[in-house]
Amino acid sequence: MRAAPVLLAIGLAAAGCAAPGGPVGPELGDAGRTVAGEGCSFRRVGSAAQPRVEVLCGTWTAPSARLFSLAGRQDPMAAATSAGFEDYLATVAQCEPPQPARVLGDVPAAVRACRR
Repeated sequence: MRAAPVLLAIGLAAAGCAAPGGPVGPELGDAGRTVAGEGCSFRRVGSAAQPRVEVLCGTWTAPSARLFSLAGRQDPMAAATSAGFEDYLATVAQCEPPQPARVLGDVPAAVRACRR
C-alpha cells in the first residue's frame, strides 16, 4: 500500500464550512495544484453539526487534506493537541506535531503533516 501524505488542518469556524447538507456535498472550487502539477479541489463533507472540508487531488479518491471547523473561538493549536483529537488521529494516521498556519484566506489554523 502506497503511503500518502495527508495534511490535517484545524481552523476556526468558517462560513464556507458551515453550510448544511448531506454527508457529502458539492465540490467547492479550486484548491491549487500538487507539487506534481495535479489539480486539487475542495469538497464539503460531514454534517451541519460537524462540518469539514476535504481536499481531493488528481485521480485519488482519498482526500489529500481535511479541514475541520471549530465552533466558537477555540484556539486551533489547543484543539489540535487535545486528548480527543489526538485519540482520533491515532486511529487514522501518524502525525507530526501541529504548526500554526492560516487557511481559507486568513483563518487561524493548526496544520499537522500526517501519513497513513
